[in-house]
Amino acid sequence: MESRGQDNQISKFRSPISGDRSSQSVRTNLVGETMIPWDVNSNHAKSYHVVPKVKTPLENDARRRQIPSTSFGANTSSEHQIHSDKRLKSRTRFVPSPRSPQPSMYLTVLNEFFKSERLTKLENKVKRRTVEALEKLSKNIEETRRRQELLLQDSKALQQEALHLETENNYFLKFLRKRNDLCKKKHEDLWNHYFQECGEMRRRKQELASMFAQQNADLQKQLLHGKSTQFQLKQQVQSLQHMNVVKKGQEMKIRALQEELADMKAVTAKRDQEAFLQFLQQKIPLDREMQELKCLQVGQGRSKEVKNKARALASTAKKVNSEICSSVCRENQELQEELVRQIREYHKLDSLKRQLENWKEKLKEEQWYQEALVRGRHQLKAERERSHD
Repeated sequence: MESRGQDNQISKFRSPISGDRSSQSVRTNLVGETMIPWDVNSNHAKSYHVVPKVKTPLENDARRRQIPSTSFGANTSSEHQIHSDKRLKSRTRFVPSPRSPQPSMYLTVLNEFFKSERLTKLENKVKRRTVEALEKLSKNIEETRRRQELLLQDSKALQQEALHLETENNYFLKFLRKRNDLCKKKHEDLWNHYFQECGEMRRRKQELASMFAQQNADLQKQLLHGKSTQFQLKQQVQSLQHMNVVKKGQEMKIRALQEELADMKAVTAKRDQEAFLQFLQQKIPLDREMQELKCLQVGQGRSKEVKNKARALASTAKKVNSEICSSVCRENQELQEELVRQIREYHKLDSLKRQLENWKEKLKEEQWYQEALVRGRHQLKAERERSHD
């Protein structure tokens, strides 16, 4: 946009020069018009060798007055200086030339050399026409001189305008040179900044590539370690599946033993109650017999039959009591042994249960580790795709 504006300004500065050319063409046309009467009359005068054709200063200046076109491209300062010198030289050509001979001198020459007394009628007629032509020519010369003065004034005004335009053009060219230098400097600064940013981006790219390679290698190591750990865990899971089957069987056995223990406790309590009832049933007649024996011992006399009967009853009571006590002790010992065995089995199954729970926790941790590795790989892949985009 700046270059278009500068071209418009340059075209504005060129417009006065084009106006100068148009005014120049008008002036040359005026000079041509003033020369037409003289050419007609001069043909008649040439036949009598009276007055030769004299070129006016304006006609000579019109042929030489070709102002070269100037260029406002501002390529170099030397070319501008050369064009400005040419314009100044071309515009200084409008100087007043020495005046041509006065028509009155031609009239005096005619009157002196061609006197009326010595001429014939035809010669007098020619002389009269020549005098009229010279008078008309003098009038045309005076009018041409007045026009020449006006044109000289116009030329001076145009020269002043050209000098003014020259100063404006010089100022504009200085402005353009300064603006060109600023643009070049800005262009160089932008290129330097661009090269610095390119170097920084290359360095950053190398750093990111090395960082990515390092992270990729670390993740590959972690992936291999995770795969080996996963393989080991799969083997442990397979072994734990067998142990889980064993655990389920043991739990079923434990429940069966617990149910059996509860049943045995109920049966033992029932047997104890039945034995106690039986003991009470057997104790009642024995107590009755003992009371009878005591009554016999206290109030009545003793006899052999009574003593024998008492001894038999005492031995029977001791025997029944020892049998009941031994059976109760034996059952109690069997129950205690069974209880100890059940307790040992319970502790063994409890330790196996804790071990299985620990393995289950380890499996959960390994599964979480595998999921974290998968998420890390997905995040790394997404970051890589964003960096490529």
